[in-house]
This record gives sequence, structure tokens and C-alpha cells, in this order.
Amino acid sequence: MQLLISDIAVIIIAAALFGFLFRLFRQPIIIAYIVAGFIIGPFGLNYIGNENTILAISELGITFLLFLVGIELNINHIREVGKVVLFGGMMQVALTAFFGGILSFFIGFSPIESFYLGLVLAFSSTLVVIKHLSDNKEISTIHGRIMIGILVLQDIVAIMIVTMLPSLTDLSFGSVGKSVLSGLSLLVLAYVTNRIMLRKIFDFAAKTPELLFLASLAVCFIFSYLATIMGLSASIGAFLAGVIIANLPYSTNIVGKIKPLTTFFSALFFVGLGMQIVPGSIPNIIFPLAILVGMALFLKPLLMFPIVYYFGYDRKTAFLISATMAQVSEFSLIVVAQGVILAHLTPDILSLVIFLTAITMGLSSYLSNNGLDLFHKYSHNLDFIDRIFQRRKSFAQESMDAVQEAQVIINGYENMSGSILESFMNKGKKVLIVDNDPQIIRQLRDLKVNCMYGDLAQSDVLENIDLSKVEVVMSTVPAYADSLIIVQKFRQVGRKSVLIMTANKVSESFALYNAGADYVVIPHIEGEKQMAYLLEDFNTDVSKVLSKKLEHIAQLKKRQILKEQFNGGHENFMQDIDAMVKNIADIIIESRNKLKRPEHGKVNASVAAKKKALHMTKAAMDAQQPLQNEDAVAGKEKEKAGAEV
Repeated sequence: MQLLISDIAVIIIAAALFGFLFRLFRQPIIIAYIVAGFIIGPFGLNYIGNENTILAISELGITFLLFLVGIELNINHIREVGKVVLFGGMMQVALTAFFGGILSFFIGFSPIESFYLGLVLAFSSTLVVIKHLSDNKEISTIHGRIMIGILVLQDIVAIMIVTMLPSLTDLSFGSVGKSVLSGLSLLVLAYVTNRIMLRKIFDFAAKTPELLFLASLAVCFIFSYLATIMGLSASIGAFLAGVIIANLPYSTNIVGKIKPLTTFFSALFFVGLGMQIVPGSIPNIIFPLAILVGMALFLKPLLMFPIVYYFGYDRKTAFLISATMAQVSEFSLIVVAQGVILAHLTPDILSLVIFLTAITMGLSSYLSNNGLDLFHKYSHNLDFIDRIFQRRKSFAQESMDAVQEAQVIINGYENMSGSILESFMNKGKKVLIVDNDPQIIRQLRDLKVNCMYGDLAQSDVLENIDLSKVEVVMSTVPAYADSLIIVQKFRQVGRKSVLIMTANKVSESFALYNAGADYVVIPHIEGEKQMAYLLEDFNTDVSKVLSKKLEHIAQLKKRQILKEQFNGGHENFMQDIDAMVKNIADIIIESRNKLKRPEHGKVNASVAAKKKALHMTKAAMDAQQPLQNEDAVAGKEKEKAGAEV
């Protein structure tokens, strides 16, 4: 017992030290854990040489990691973007695994080793991709949502594969059937438990936070134990336990309590993998490692690009997805670790996959960070794709008549609601919406809205637009490289079109202003300004806060209705920017003077009046009830509240 505690202490200290070091160089934390494991392991400083301890730590790490994956699994990510995730994602996994396995066999690996290596290449890293999307604020973009959906699908496929791995030792019909039957039995048991008793147990446990935490762990270990009895991996039982807990109303609270523990055991797992690296095998794996790195960085994107493009998305979306997902997943390490435990693979193969994961994670980060620049530089070399997929070319050219006469261009409809469009159409302007989501384009055409498929920053789209007739260009896409191309192209024409761009960083906004943009929206800064105005109004005149509140509720209901019309849609990351941008466009068109915030009237309101006004909003807060006429209802409530105040 004393030895186990000292081993864990050494592991955590080493993981923390190398975590700090790798963080300074902005490298994935998983690589830090693996390096730490190699340094303190039996082939390094030999602080930990007990093989049983290493295997026990790895098994615990896998169990808790998959338990958290089950709790956080969100099927809605697959549902949001539909076919390209479900069918395209399955095609990508199957084709990558097939070609990766075939090429692995040709370079000298055995059939079962080739099978595992094909699976390793098929999956991309959720950790790396989500971090890239989050850092660049691209989670809500169309390529971001597709990538998240594909990653969720890959996780599900990986879990199913881990379930089937024990039957690879004996590929008879009986062994495979037994594994399938055991998996289905455990799945039925999880469903019945969830329907009959789990909710009641957790309703009682939720009254005590400590009991809720312990109940969650108990469910995890119960299903892990049942899985081992049925001949399955304990991690499969932990994953199913996470899935059924995810359906409880307390899942968010449980995640908050479980995640630190999962982080702890995940660190133990990846450090344990590092301990199993065999340095003596390195000279023998250099050549196959180079081949496998090439497969991950080039074969996978080459397969991913045409699949995404085939499902109706433009070249830029397909390129960014392919470039960002060109690495090996941490799930691949789990698959190979299970293969070693089941004696399907040797430690040399595990060392190979660990090096492969570390190298591809590092190199793919540079590829994904420069993906947009690489696309704009080499996009002309992808013209042959249009000749292969003639259907896509015709889809983009359906509405050329409306394109030539456009006076107002809105680039990126997914990041806005209909209020800006309505405002310009009421002024009699000919509006054209450009978007690279085929679903949005189809639905806009059903609504008889002038639209064009593509990205305004791409040359083939700009060539079809008469730039000299455009009065206003509004881009809600916060991609700096795209925005800069749009501004430069329109300024080259010479016409003083009003250019309103969107950026994520202050430095990007300055660069766009220098290039000729009239206004640059930075969503989080504009949100802070709006909150500051509201706080000032609350201190001077509560009726203004009440009025804005009712207007906001009406706008949100309209957004909800629009979202339902668009088959679910997705949350708008610029929720309160529409009205502000509309006002900016009006002011710039009329005067092009500096924008000034209107003076706020100072009204002395008593504390009693404030309480009374806030009380009157209670009825307006029922945002779930459908409205027959939102404008009329909101107007009546504002008049009533203003009169009583």
C-alpha cells in the first residue's frame, strides 16, 4: 500500500512538472503526460518499475476517461448537421481504416497489427480539435459543427470496437456472437435500470451532494464489474454508466464533481502509457513511423476532403475540416492499450502508436492554425474538384440573376437573425445573402430570399458579383483572413461601399480598419457595452430597463420561431448584435460620421417604484408560450408598464 501511494505521488509530480513545461511551448498536455511517464518509467529513471502497478493505473485511467465521455456524450451534435456526419463520418472511418490497414500490411505488419493500425489512423483527436475550435472561436461555424459531430460519431464507433476486441483472439462465429450478445445484454440492463430505478435513487441522493457523487461512482463501478463478468472490458461498462447518468437532470452537477477525478485518473493513464515505451524498439520503428505519420497527415485529409465536398459543402469548409482533423486520437491509444492487455499486440506496437500520436498532434496543430491561409494560397489548385462534382457547380450557380443586381450583401446568415434582412428589404434594397451551409441556402430559397451558396472571400463567388453596384457589405464571419480579402477586394473597385466586418481580436479589428473597413464588430466587446448601458439605465430610470427587457423577450421569441423554421438551427453567438449593426449601417449610409451613444434621461425613481416595475415583468417572462402577434403583445406590455411606473 505504501509503495502504491509513493508511485502515484511520483506520477502526479512528474505529470505536473512536464505539464507546466509543455504548456509554456503551447503543446498538447497529453504529450507532456506521455513524456513524463517515459522519464520516470522502467526504461527511464526507473522510479516506477512494477509492471502490475503500471497496468492497474492504465486500466483505472481508461475506465474513468470513458465514464466521463459517456456523461458528456451529446447525440444532438450528430443531429445538427445530419447526413455529412452520420454517413460521411462513417465513410471516413471505414475508408481510412481500410486503406490504413492495407498499407500497414504492405510495409510488413501482421494482419492483426494492420487491423489495429488501420483503426488508429481512422480516429481524430477530440482534445486537439476542440481546443483549436475553442481558441479560434470557431465552434459555432459550419465546419466547427461538422467536426464536432464527426468526433462524437468516432467516439461511439471506437467504443463499439473496444467492445468487440476480445473476440479477435478467436474469430469464430460463436465468440463473435457471444461478444455481441453480452454487449446487447449489458445495454438492455442499462436501459431497464435507467427506466425503473435510477431516477428515484438519484432524486434521493441529490439531497446530499456527497451522496450524489458517491452514487455516480457506484453506478460506474457496478456496470464496470458487470461488464467484466460478461467477458467485456470494464471501460465499456463505465461508458454505459456515463450514458445513462447523462439522461438525469443532475448530470451537469455530476460532471462538475466527476471531472476533477477523471482528470486525475486520465493523467495516470497517459503517464502509464509513457512508462510502456520500449526505447530499444525505436530504431526498428523509424521507417514505419514515418509512413504512418504521412498517412495521418495526408491520407486522412485526402479521404476526408471529397467526402465533405460530396455532401454539398464548399471547398473551404471541406479543406478546413480535412486539415484540422489530420492527427491520431487519444482514443487510438485506448484501443491499442486494450490490444496489449489482450495480448493481441506487442509493447513495440504500443511504442509506435504513442510516437505516432505525439508527432501527429504536434504537426497537425500547425496545419490547422494555418489552414485558412493555406486554403487561400492553394485553392486555385482545387478547381479539378468542380469538374468531378458537376452537380455542386450547378448548385452554386442557380441564382445568378439576383447576384448581379445586389445592393446589399450579407456574408454568413448562420450568425444572424432576420431583423437585419427585414430592415434592408423595408428600405427597398436588393439584398443578397451568401452562405456556405447548403441547408441554410435551400431553406432561404424556400422562403423566396435571394441567396448564393459559397463564401464571399472566394474568388469564384466575387467574380459573379457586380461589385460596383454594392452599397453595403456586412460579414458576420469572424475569420480574419476572409474579412481582409473582402475589404481589399471591394476597396480595389474604388466604390465607397459601406463595409461592416466581424473580428474576434482587437488587433484584427485595427488591421481591418487600416485596410478600409468602415466598422468592425467585436461581439464580446459590444456585449460588454450593452451591459454597461443597462446598468446605467437601471440606476437612473428603471422603466428603460423594463422596456428593453420586453423588447429582448420579443426578439428572442422571434429567434425561436425562426430557429424552428430552420429545423432546429443552432444558437446565435452574436445574440444582441443584430440591432446594433442595423443602426450602424443606417448611420454610416446617411452621414458616415462618428457613432455616438444617445443620452440617457435621468429620472428619479423610488425604490418602491422599482420593485413595482420589476414585479410587472413576471407575466412577460413566460417565453415558452407561442405568440400570435409578438409585436402587438410587446407593445401593450410596454405601454402598461410605462404607465404604472
